[in-house]
Amino acid sequence: MSIYLLSPGFVYAFIWLFTLGLYSLGLTSNLVELSDNMVVFIIANILCGLFFSLFFIKKGSLSSISLSKAMPDLKLTKKLFVIWCFAIIPDVVVAGGIPMIMQLRGGYNYTDFGIPTYHGFVNMLFLFVFPTIYYQFLIVRKKRLLLILLAMCIWELMVFRRGIIMSGVVEIILVYFIFKQLTLNVLLKIFIALLLIVFLFGAVGDIRGAENPYSYLLIGNDSILASLPSGFTWFYVYITAGLSNLAFNFQHISPVYDFTSFQDLFPSIIRNLIYPDLGFHDSMQLVDANANVSTMFEKLMPDLGVTGSITVVVVMLSIFSYAYANLLKSYSYSIYPYAVAMQCVIFSGFYNLFFIQTYFLLFIFTLILVRIRFKGGKSVQTS
Repeated sequence: MSIYLLSPGFVYAFIWLFTLGLYSLGLTSNLVELSDNMVVFIIANILCGLFFSLFFIKKGSLSSISLSKAMPDLKLTKKLFVIWCFAIIPDVVVAGGIPMIMQLRGGYNYTDFGIPTYHGFVNMLFLFVFPTIYYQFLIVRKKRLLLILLAMCIWELMVFRRGIIMSGVVEIILVYFIFKQLTLNVLLKIFIALLLIVFLFGAVGDIRGAENPYSYLLIGNDSILASLPSGFTWFYVYITAGLSNLAFNFQHISPVYDFTSFQDLFPSIIRNLIYPDLGFHDSMQLVDANANVSTMFEKLMPDLGVTGSITVVVVMLSIFSYAYANLLKSYSYSIYPYAVAMQCVIFSGFYNLFFIQTYFLLFIFTLILVRIRFKGGKSVQTS
C-alpha cells in the first residue's frame, strides 16, 4: 500500500467524505438538509486533510516500517499486561461489582463505573497493551495471545466501554496493515471482521439499554436498515447524527471563547478548579434527543467558532503528520502516537478524542518516547 493512503490527513479527508456519503442516503428521519455554508465548512475540512496528506505522496510502502523497532518486545509486553490486570481491580471494588452483571440485575447506571481520573489511566494502559499483544501474536503465532486479546475485549464489553474496544480494534487493524501485505484476501478478512464488530456493537448497546433504540428513526418499514441486525442502525445513526446535529445548529452558533472545549484534557480535580462554574458546553440543540452523538466540533464550535475550529484541525493534523513521519522512520514506540492520531481522525465525525485526557496523554507520552531512549543516563535518538 502506498504510504500516503494511511497518513492521518488522507484518512481524515476520507472519513468526512464517507460520512457525507452515508448522510446523502437519508436512511433516518433525523437528518436535516445541509446549508451552503455547512457544505463549505465540510469541504474545508476535507481539503485540510488532503493538504496534510501531500507530505506523504511519494514512492514507498508501509512494509518498509520496522515494527520490531516501533513496538516493545515480548518481555515488556508481558509486564504491561500484568500491570493492566491489577489496575482494573480498584474500579470494580469501588463500584461494588461489574456493570454488565449489575445492569442485568437492574438498578445500576453503567456511566457511574470507574474512579474519576484513575480509570482514564487504566484506559490509556489498555490502548498501549492491546496492540502490543497483537503484534507479538503476529510474530510468535501463539494462540494464547489471541485468547488474552479476547479476554481483554470481553472485559471491556462487561464494563460497557465500547469506545475503548473500537479504539483497540483500530490499533490492531493498523498494525495488521503495516505487518501484512495488503491483498484482496486480507481486505475480505478485515471486511468480515468489521461486520462482526458492527453486529457486536449493536448487541452490547441493546443489552445496556432498549433493544434497537433508534428503530423509530427508520424511514418506512421497507428501510434497508430494518432488515439488518440492530448494529447497522446503531452504526448509521452514530456516523450521521453528529453531522445532522451540527448542521441543525450551524447557522446559529455564536462563539463565546471561554475555552471550555479544552476541559476534558485535565483531571477532574484540576478541571473543577479551572472551570468551577462553566461545565461542559451544552448549547447545541439536538435534532433528536436520543441521537445525542456529535462530531469533533460539538464543543469546539460554540467555544471557538468556525475559524477557531478549523485552526484546531490544522494544528492537530500538523502534529499527527509529524507522528506519522516518525513511524515511517521506524523510531522506537512510534506506532503509539500514530495509532492515537488515527483513532482521533477516524472518530472525528463522532467526537473529539484528542481533547480527552486518556488519548491526549497517551499521544504526548508516547511521542516523547518516540525518538528518545534512556541509556547510560543519556538521551539518544533511536533509529
